Amino acid sequence: MMDFQPAPKPEVKPLAIVGLVLAGLPLLIYPFVLLANIMSLAGHRSPDTSLWMTFISSLFLILSTLYPVPYLIGLIGYWRTRRNIYAALPCLYGVLVLAIMALWMCSE
Repeated sequence: MMDFQPAPKPEVKPLAIVGLVLAGLPLLIYPFVLLANIMSLAGHRSPDTSLWMTFISSLFLILSTLYPVPYLIGLIGYWRTRRNIYAALPCLYGVLVLAIMALWMCSE
């Protein structure tokens, strides 16, 4: 008779857990960021604003509004597979959002 054993789960990596916790800290202020982003997106634009500035500011607002999505994908993906790429996803997304913000600030 064959004895079927479930495959062992890979071990939890402490660095990945620290990364997920640090990437989750911005979620503490997320309700305020969401409110500000909705108001900014609903506001009127100045008629003399360039198309580039409108695009880059809207891109930053949308990407920062969607931050919980890659965080949840990374968290669920990491807990299912224990692969570090999932733990790094929210951090990489945060770097992308910060780069877009820097581009927006330098474009003015």
